[in-house]
Amino acid sequence: MEIEIIDNKKILISFEDANDTFGIQRLIDYAKYLQATAGSQAKQEDIDALANEINAGWWNNNKHRFIYKRLARSLSLKGYNNVLLTNDLFNIRKQKEIIKHENN
Repeated sequence: MEIEIIDNKKILISFEDANDTFGIQRLIDYAKYLQATAGSQAKQEDIDALANEINAGWWNNNKHRFIYKRLARSLSLKGYNNVLLTNDLFNIRKQKEIIKHENN
């Protein structure tokens, strides 16, 4: 690996063997991160709080997609193959009762 500084403005990094593309990509991503955050005055605790707020909002907006799919899969594994995916537990229970009566 060679590192060359050009006109105190640019850094040129050359690799003889570029087999570790994952590691090289991580290095590039880190360099981009450093460049993007160079002028930032944000504190790490502020960034962490913002990330937690975003993650909580995402989970509140999307948890139904995971919870109901898991419930439908669970019912499907128990033999209720025609369960409709819905955001309403009552409808899933009602569908379960309908299927139960159809199978009898």
